[in-house]
Amino acid sequence: MRILISFLFMLSSVLAYGQNEEFMHKNIKQLQMATSSTDFKTIIESFDNNAKKNSKNWIAKYYAAFSRLQYANSPGFKEIAGTNEYLTEAKEIAEDGLKLSKDEELYILKLYIEFQLAGKAGEAEFEKQSDYFQKQLSVIRGLNGSNPRLFVLEGIYYYSLPESIGDKNMARNLFTQAISMFDQGETMRNSMLLSWGNNIAIDYLKRLGDN
Repeated sequence: MRILISFLFMLSSVLAYGQNEEFMHKNIKQLQMATSSTDFKTIIESFDNNAKKNSKNWIAKYYAAFSRLQYANSPGFKEIAGTNEYLTEAKEIAEDGLKLSKDEELYILKLYIEFQLAGKAGEAEFEKQSDYFQKQLSVIRGLNGSNPRLFVLEGIYYYSLPESIGDKNMARNLFTQAISMFDQGETMRNSMLLSWGNNIAIDYLKRLGDN
């Protein structure tokens, strides 16, 4: 009887994982295709409900946060006052995810959100938090120093600091290196997760231009 109960529990867990994986793939695709406010809000609600049902799954938390980040950075929404609200919510959800797992992708997501919040406040705020940002980059580097998103974050760090202490050439080199790593297929270890960061690096290189 005990063996039967163990088998049934294992079977139910496998089925639940399969259903969650199917849900993730479907909603990730919808997230990539979302264009309107209604689209994003529907997907955010869907990821939120999934995170509640799978409260011990860090990937569910990751996407509840990531969907908010995508919405806050979508065309037509970037300048709206509510951007910070969605970014703050995304940061809090990522922090909840870190209570479940210390995976580098959660640290990367959280730090990128924090970069955006500080960037909106201006160079002075970014400089004020620079020591904290350096420590977080060191944590990620210790977990996986070959993650291309780490190079993207380091590039943003040097790009966003005031000119007197920043380093645009260093930023350019880091963005270029990240793009090269993406081109070589150095993306997320887990196929369930989106491969993001490449377009961010490309966008920053465009901003740098030939300067």
